[in-house]
Amino acid sequence: KFVPEILDHIEVIDAATPKTVYRYTLNSKGAAYGWAVTVDQTWSNRLSHTTPFKNLFLTGHWTNPGPGICAVVSSGWRVANMILNN
Repeated sequence: KFVPEILDHIEVIDAATPKTVYRYTLNSKGAAYGWAVTVDQTWSNRLSHTTPFKNLFLTGHWTNPGPGICAVVSSGWRVANMILNN
């Protein structure tokens, strides 16, 4: 409507829905970012990296510090350092 000739210049179109996210990640209801990003579900209110089970750690967007590529990488980095320093 606004740029009618744009489709002639697009090589790839990719779309995803919560069902797509669920299919690839098995995240509950296709949650791409883990828990809701609200004040009561941030930082220390997210899942801990440690568990009651010896040598079982959690990492990813469901844990601290939260969603997003940088945060998930930080989560993995923190857990790797916890393991290496023990």
